[in-house]
Amino acid sequence: MKRTIISLLTVSICFGGDNLPAQLEQIKDALQKKYQVYSLKDLHKLRIPSQSTHRTASRDMEDLVGDWKMLEQNMDILVTVGSDQSIPDPFSVTGLIEANGSVTATTNDFETDLNYLIMGLFDDDPDCDINCEVEYNDYMNFGIDVSDDYCECCHEDYPIDEICEDENDGDCTADDGTDGVELWGECYSIENTTELDLGSSGLTGEIPSEIGNLTNLTYLKLEDNNLTGEIPSEIENLISVTHLLLGWNSFTTIPTEIGNMENLGFLGLEENNLTGSIPLEIGNLSNLIELELRDNNITGEIPAEIGNLTNLTWLSLPNNQLTGLIPESICYLTNLSYLGLE
Repeated sequence: MKRTIISLLTVSICFGGDNLPAQLEQIKDALQKKYQVYSLKDLHKLRIPSQSTHRTASRDMEDLVGDWKMLEQNMDILVTVGSDQSIPDPFSVTGLIEANGSVTATTNDFETDLNYLIMGLFDDDPDCDINCEVEYNDYMNFGIDVSDDYCECCHEDYPIDEICEDENDGDCTADDGTDGVELWGECYSIENTTELDLGSSGLTGEIPSEIGNLTNLTYLKLEDNNLTGEIPSEIENLISVTHLLLGWNSFTTIPTEIGNMENLGFLGLEENNLTGSIPLEIGNLSNLIELELRDNNITGEIPAEIGNLTNLTWLSLPNNQLTGLIPESICYLTNLSYLGLE
């Protein structure tokens, strides 16, 4: 390699840079800069071996590490190491300082000296050379454990929630260092977020389904924003919520899953664009104290299941498109202090 460098520099110096092809000119400039050779005198110095001032050991390196040989050929790159290669220290292994000795990488297209020894020691990317379909079927049919990298390599196409759900719960890290979910550009702790008051915050778009991951919420207020679309069915995961205040937006439907929010005491959906009928599952909310549905486009009849809400003190349904008879079950609401039906 050194002879090749000297030959190239000799040609470039003797015949002048102006007559060289562009590619050879680039090689010449790079070699001159690296080896500080700009004249035949400089070139003569390069031919004289210099003693390294960094080595103080008098022992032959072969006595320490034996003969070097190629152990592996990977991706058609041949890596060979000269017998004068020293034992690498941590700084050369991590690529922080230049390594001593000769390390050469050769392919069909080029040959080059390797000066740094970083070799992917910190590569955490998974080895995805696994058959996802086979491992999925083996687990589902026979209970055979999947590979360690299965969740990262295969879960998207072959989901196994009971194994991979912990790794996919959080999509960000909250300020307190715990796993979180990102909602409207902010990261909220899954574990420690108990109240979320974003009323009058200028929010737009739909409520992200990921809000269902905040399972420790007890208070959720999104009133007076520009939120649209359907209320996500994942809202049913918020079983500890007592206050769900979503009024003054543009939501279109009441999800039936809302009936699973067993601790809900206050439900505010006034002044939205709600259509369709009041879901029968509303009758499951036995702890409900206030139900506010005024100023929407709700149609159909008042469901008889409304009579199950025996703790109701406030029932507001005016300015909708309700039809039919008022159910007799409404007489069971003996704690009502306000009933709005006009």
